[in-house]
Amino acid sequence: MIFYCKMNRHYMLIFILVLFVHTASGQELEISLHQNGIYSEVLSIKKEENVTLCKNFPYKNQPYFSLRSLPYDAMQNLYEKVLDGTWTEKFYKDFVHKNILDTSYVFKQSLPGNRIYIATAIDELGIKHVMVDANNNHDFGDDKEYVFNLKSQEKKTQNIAAWVDYYDGKAIRKLKVDLSIDPYNYLYDEESYKIEKDIRELDVSIFKISKNLVGRYILNQKAYDITIADYNDKRKDSFRLTIETKDAKTKSITSYSYKPADTIDISYGRYKILKVDDKRLVLSLIGKQEFAGAELNSLAPEITGQDVITSRDFSLKKQLGTYILIDFWGSWCRPCIEAIPELKLAFGKYGKKIKIVSIAFDKRSDLGKVKNLISQYEMTWTQLLDDREINQGKISDNYKVQEFPTSILIDHNGKVVFRAVGAIGLKNLMAYLDNCEI
Repeated sequence: MIFYCKMNRHYMLIFILVLFVHTASGQELEISLHQNGIYSEVLSIKKEENVTLCKNFPYKNQPYFSLRSLPYDAMQNLYEKVLDGTWTEKFYKDFVHKNILDTSYVFKQSLPGNRIYIATAIDELGIKHVMVDANNNHDFGDDKEYVFNLKSQEKKTQNIAAWVDYYDGKAIRKLKVDLSIDPYNYLYDEESYKIEKDIRELDVSIFKISKNLVGRYILNQKAYDITIADYNDKRKDSFRLTIETKDAKTKSITSYSYKPADTIDISYGRYKILKVDDKRLVLSLIGKQEFAGAELNSLAPEITGQDVITSRDFSLKKQLGTYILIDFWGSWCRPCIEAIPELKLAFGKYGKKIKIVSIAFDKRSDLGKVKNLISQYEMTWTQLLDDREINQGKISDNYKVQEFPTSILIDHNGKVVFRAVGAIGLKNLMAYLDNCEI
């Protein structure tokens, strides 16, 4: 699942979109793709205290210098925290479980080629020098230097190609990747540098650059916009696939994200990725499903549970006959808590015309914290728990909730008529209710 608050920063440059449309043939669904701008993701960088980790460090005679390193594969880097003693095995497993991370391509030994080294320096004139160990041989003697004038009005970046090692689940392979050096984009604030006893200008940002592919599939007069981000021709196991539908009239948006190995849901069909390249995506139908993941204009899956405050049994089917607003939130989710006042406004304004059900995506062990928040904010409507430690939340999974908070409005027949994400989405939902005859 993807939460509304993301720790890492993603940047995407989008050009004019011309969509290619395809429909299904037999049991396969083929969608034409074309490149639409680039996907750019900032990589985490660590300051190394020992500059002898690489041969021929170039800047020892400069007044200010540093050695930094970046792991290309973040999941591999997390496991190596166990190998170097930074994390315990239990802490690592708990972290993976809590954040629902994919460890399929983690090599259970150290993988030095996953880490790229960067040397930086500031000379007497204030000029910044950057050298990247692009061929990943831990030797700066055969690498190119890039020089940046930090006082210049022109803030130029530098694109380079580098090599990394990665594990594809069977063997270690080499991968050529495109990177961008931004010497002006500092990742941390001034206070961080005081703590690290380092000068801010020695820092550098490195962005991973890859293709952004798009296409469109039409089914029953509904358009499904497909985006494949972080695509590399040589590594087919790391991209992110997003399927999004929009309703221009209501401003309702449904967006699902998948990893390459996931089962892909489109309407009432379930698919697996059969083939993908920079020209087409081919999905193979593996079965049908009763519900379409609470997709717009589909029937909502049944919800059963027990109110965490009153202990009363709840069944969504038994509540049909009126509009029902389902609010997915969590006690760990700051945007969810910040959106509660807006939700209370909706309850005060429409509470006599619609029913509201809040579903906390939380661990059962955190139920006390959930109850305290319910009491603190006087959330007097139905409150259910979706235990995130059981199948990553059964209700949230059935409703394809990947961002929190998510609000879903169901009409009196049980059909989903609006989906919204975050406080802005909730305001759009209230605007919809204002114009809706309930």
